[in-house]
Amino acid sequence: MKYIFISILYLFLSSTISAQDKIDSLQKVLQNNTREKEIETLLALSQEWLFKNQENAFKYAYMSLQKAQTIKYKAGEAGAYNALGNAYLLRAKEGDIKEAHKAYSRTLDVLTSTKTEKEETEKAKAMSGLANVYYQWGEYKEATALNITSLKIREKYNDEFGKARCYTTSGIIYDALGDYKKATLEYTKALNIYEKLKKKREIAGILNNLAASLKLQIETSEEGNIDYSQIVDYYNRSLKISEEINDKAGIARIFNNLGVLAQSQKNYEKALMFYEKSVEVSLSVEDKQGLASTYNNIAKVYKEQNDLDKALRFYEKALETADESESKFELYITLKERSLVYAEKNMFSEAYSDLLASNALKNQLDEVENLRAITSLTSKYEIEKYQKENNKLRYEAEIKRQEDQILWGFLAFLFVMIGLVAVFLYRQNQLKENHNKKLEKVNHELQDKNTEIKKQSLELNQQKQAIEDKNKEIEEKSRALQENFGKLAEKNQALQDSIVYAKSIQQTILPTQEQLNLVFEDMMLYYRPKSMLSGDFYWITQTQDYRILVCGDCTGHGVPGAMMTMMATALLNEIILAHQIYEPAKVLNMMDEKIKLYKSDRYGADGMDLAILCVNKHKKEIVFAGAKMGLLYYQDGVMKQIKANRYAISGLVSENKQFTQETLEYTDSILCYMHSDGIIDQFGEETNKKFKTNRLEQTLLQNIHLPLAEQKTQLGKTLTIWKGELSQTDDMILVGVRV
Repeated sequence: MKYIFISILYLFLSSTISAQDKIDSLQKVLQNNTREKEIETLLALSQEWLFKNQENAFKYAYMSLQKAQTIKYKAGEAGAYNALGNAYLLRAKEGDIKEAHKAYSRTLDVLTSTKTEKEETEKAKAMSGLANVYYQWGEYKEATALNITSLKIREKYNDEFGKARCYTTSGIIYDALGDYKKATLEYTKALNIYEKLKKKREIAGILNNLAASLKLQIETSEEGNIDYSQIVDYYNRSLKISEEINDKAGIARIFNNLGVLAQSQKNYEKALMFYEKSVEVSLSVEDKQGLASTYNNIAKVYKEQNDLDKALRFYEKALETADESESKFELYITLKERSLVYAEKNMFSEAYSDLLASNALKNQLDEVENLRAITSLTSKYEIEKYQKENNKLRYEAEIKRQEDQILWGFLAFLFVMIGLVAVFLYRQNQLKENHNKKLEKVNHELQDKNTEIKKQSLELNQQKQAIEDKNKEIEEKSRALQENFGKLAEKNQALQDSIVYAKSIQQTILPTQEQLNLVFEDMMLYYRPKSMLSGDFYWITQTQDYRILVCGDCTGHGVPGAMMTMMATALLNEIILAHQIYEPAKVLNMMDEKIKLYKSDRYGADGMDLAILCVNKHKKEIVFAGAKMGLLYYQDGVMKQIKANRYAISGLVSENKQFTQETLEYTDSILCYMHSDGIIDQFGEETNKKFKTNRLEQTLLQNIHLPLAEQKTQLGKTLTIWKGELSQTDDMILVGVRV
């Protein structure tokens, strides 16, 4: 697989580089203007200062915002928020990307309804800015949707410069998704417009992007001979223009890409020279994302030269700067590559932590799904019917490749862990045997000494001296044991740190409250792990016809339970999302079979309780299936129950299992609850008895008139009082929805 990190992000800003006399001219015009014209002049000054002094750009943007709000000039207020967003986006210090998102969003709030061309133009600029923000966050579908809407407005008013920006954005997104041929086509369209308009800064940026994308396109093709002459020509032209206009950020990107080119030709000395130049320039303009990319590339040079310690140092720098720039893509690449270095150094715990984190980020980026959605969005403009078919085939092949990759990756990790445990147990047994032999030898020696003392009292002084020598030896061993205890304490702390990090990864995989509420507006989630890592989990999705909610309780808690939740989440993604299976019973049967394939016989009792609720939006019906986890539902003033199948997923049942499902029809509102046994098995301090299902039903009925959010609060209070000072028995989860 080709690996290349290029910082080709190109800002969606007007980039006219005016001389100082133009700024002076605007200052003079500012003194003799009407109120609206004064606001437009302030916005022009903010734009002119943008590439010279961001503080001045902020100052004039805030001045225009204040004046526009005073006279209620909607187009001016929108332009001011766009100017602030541009300034934050270009400065790109820590937190600036979020501030840019707020500013562009405020523009859209102001322009909820547009009447004039200027208002629509400002709306298009805000959407381009937001597309830039979402690109940096790795949310490519949102970026593409905003970019297409902006392009429609540009085309409506024949805005050639704006259209070129939108083409540039499409090229950048395709680059990030690895479709370099489409990226090159988009860049070429933008370049033709910029050359026609004689926009030097944009020409330089597009040439840089074209070179980088063309290089990746050539290297990933099946052609034997690679001709870099066209790529070098693009870089030289881009560098020449960037130096003419003193575009330091552009110069840094070109040096970075020239380093990548040299590195791909195994000219590491030349590559490091270009990377060092890129770092120097990027530091001068505080380009965090560019720094992260270049540090990544430097680390890869040292990795290829087998200098793994230097590689790790630069990966650490890349992580710091990528985190500051809020770039999920750079974080994903850095963690993924660093895990390989850790593995080569036999640091398997660190390698596994990085691999988990990079996989979580990859799921967020979800390149294949993004590319499919983006292709669908842009099909009206660029993609013919035969390209759709090709994309579909490529998607299916990629899904199969990812499934195989996940499976083999998991099996490889499992084999490595089993091997490590076997080696550890073997070494412990050897140490124990050696220790026993030493103890036996010492015991014989003491017996001989005792006999010798009785027989030879004249040699008492010699025996005393021997005992003193032994005492010294024991003292030295005691000191050694204390040192070993300190080392064990350090390793224990490192293990705790890894568990904390694993917790953050598990939380990343679970849906957020916002994602839950997008599917069910009124719902509750009571989620209380027994320890830092949980064996309980929940999963949610929706399609055009269905809303699906899953509640699960995996065997055990802590690390084993968390590992099972990750396997369960991956299987739900595969069965429901990839294979589009929406029948709960069929999903349970497929999960049961797949988990049996992934597990060895010695762990046959491990598995999970699982409940799946599927709501058909159009038929007004609910289909439920449960594996040792039932459904409580409140309908027509009565709390009812659907019992679960009597066996769990991959439980120890000798006969063939076949999960069944039940269907509920509803006309009015119905409340549904699913929970793990951690709630009903919790012992009470006063009674030393379990909470049980009946008490749970009574608690829910007592608060059934309340909104689900308040029901969650009351349930939490009831369980806290019941538990008292006793420790929590197991992981707890209860999800409730109003359908």
